[in-house]
Order: sequence, then C-alpha cells, then structure tokens
Amino acid sequence: MEIGCKLSKLIQRLEVAGKREIKNLVKRYEDKKQPVRCIINNAFVPWVCDVADKLQIPSSVLWVQSCACLTAYYYNQNQLAKFPTKTEPEINVEVPFMPLVLKHDEIPSFLHPSCQYSIFADLILQQIKRLPKTSSVLIDTFEELERDIIDHMSQLCPEVIINPIGPLFMMAKTTSSDIKGDISDSANQCMEWLDSKEPSSIVYISFGTVVHVKQEQIDEIAHGLLNSGLSFLWVVRPPTEGLSRAPHVLPRE
Repeated sequence: MEIGCKLSKLIQRLEVAGKREIKNLVKRYEDKKQPVRCIINNAFVPWVCDVADKLQIPSSVLWVQSCACLTAYYYNQNQLAKFPTKTEPEINVEVPFMPLVLKHDEIPSFLHPSCQYSIFADLILQQIKRLPKTSSVLIDTFEELERDIIDHMSQLCPEVIINPIGPLFMMAKTTSSDIKGDISDSANQCMEWLDSKEPSSIVYISFGTVVHVKQEQIDEIAHGLLNSGLSFLWVVRPPTEGLSRAPHVLPRE
C-alpha cells in the first residue's frame, strides 16, 4: 500500500508538471519558428494526448510491446472479453485475434488482479481509452510477425493508424555510436565480453524497472549462479528515487 500511495503521488505530480512543461516547450519552439508537428508519448503518460489535443497538434503513442499485447489491453478496456478478476483469478481469456485461448497467467501481467502494480494498468487503460485522440500507434513489432493481429487491431480502431516500426533494437544498434557517457562505455564493455564467450553460454538476468526483488532473493539467485559455474550478465538497477529502498548488494563471494 505504501508503494502504491507513493507511486500515485509521483504520477500525479508528473502529470501536473508535465502538462505545464510540454506547453512551455511547444511555445519555445513556436517562438523559434520551429513549430512542433507531432508529440509522441508512451502509454504511461496518457495525459500527453490531452495536451496535444488542446494544442491542436497530432500525437502518437509509442508502444514498446507486441501488437497482441496492445489488443489485449483494448479488449480489456472495452470489455470485449472476460478477464481474470479478484473473485475469479484463474479465468482463461478467449479473444478472436489469437489462435489459442490465453491462460490466466499468459495475459499482460498488469491486467491480472494479483499484480501489485495495478496503478500501471490504470495508466495504460487510460491511454487505450484515449486512442481516438491520437493519429497513430507506433509499435515495436513488424508486419511479418503479427500481420493478422495488426489487421485485426486496425479494424477495431479504424480511426487510428497501427504502424509497426520495429524491431527497435536494430535502430538502437545504428545509433549507439551517437550515445555519449557512461551508458555507452558500459554497453561497449558488455558487448566485448559477450563476444568473447561461446554462443548460448551466457545467462542474462533482468527484472525490469518495476519489479522489486527482496535482498534474500538476490542472495539466493547469486549463490545459484555461482554454484552453476555459468557466466552471466545481471542488470542490477538502483532503487527508484522516492521509495526509501536500500540498494541491492551482491554477496561478497
């Protein structure tokens, strides 16, 4: 509950400050005779669409998951299929755009009632609700991978262009030489180390930016890796600012 309350306050402050600063930024570009032609946001800041709409500037949503995932959120928001609930947490989801029934633990994790970060589901669903305000959704996928699902989503929401622009990691490779600072240096060191190892010989571990793992779990994973004798690459992020969490510490051995 404490985490949820703090996140809620941070999100509210971000919206208040963000709306103000986006308007100021657009105004600065107008003053320089460089008018903004489009505003692109991700699904966790759905209010950006409202700002763009008021400023009469086209907006697009950058969706970094699959089109199938986007459509699952669309079905949930518009109640086009039955999803798991707190009273029925193991309902399987039947959606016509998928060849198989989605099991309750195969849906996007934020949509499951057991997820402790329901606030993120609320944000994404707010973005889905605002899709008619956007001109397009830019999805990190490609036509050959999800052609049927892209076509289905285009029919569901014909006023919005569903635009596959992925895979974005390929674009990141071409722009990495322009990135300066510690991130680029660390990435280069990791790539050199990875290239020195045999194919399929590295264990990669990352829990993303949302999941918080207890220190005891970190210790268990670390000792498991040590005992396995395998080489590994582990992303250990600093704690989110404002949540009063101690940083993870790897065992000394």
